[in-house]
Amino acid sequence: MNRKHILLIMIVFTIAVTLNLYNLGSGKTKLDKSIDNLTYSYQDTYVGDNSSVGGILYELPFGDYIESFSLGTRDKPYSITVNYVDGKIIEELNSIELAKVIEYNSTALFALVKNVDELVFNINNEAGMSYIKTRKEVQSNYTEELSEYIVSNDVWTSKVLREKLQSMELIESLYKLE
Repeated sequence: MNRKHILLIMIVFTIAVTLNLYNLGSGKTKLDKSIDNLTYSYQDTYVGDNSSVGGILYELPFGDYIESFSLGTRDKPYSITVNYVDGKIIEELNSIELAKVIEYNSTALFALVKNVDELVFNINNEAGMSYIKTRKEVQSNYTEELSEYIVSNDVWTSKVLREKLQSMELIESLYKLE
């Protein structure tokens, strides 16, 4: 091989590695992921099922950044607390993107985990951000029971992703964004 071929191979390799790393870093924050796998595997989960709740959390956006999670099952309200470790990656999102991910994860968890009443999302960064969502609060943004939106990926995409999470008015009002 001559030098031009070697240089071309190196350039192509570098581009491929760069694109792959970019996709790895952004894949878990995308909101257009299919809900079908979660629905099939975890529909009708209960807060006390640590394995299933963990499976859901790690499949949702920011799943790669979970440091730990805990389940509040002793007394009502039953809760799930999620602690995200890598605040710098999460901080790189603007406040609207972050709000959409929190709302997406809240909606998915309340739809899949039958008896969870409260969710707490802690982002371990300098600001120490924390978001608390209740089932009642999230449910009030929808006309049907949340579990009705996970019957298929098409319903999830049209009713949750397009109608609700793309509504800037809703996101701004929920998260007091400017």
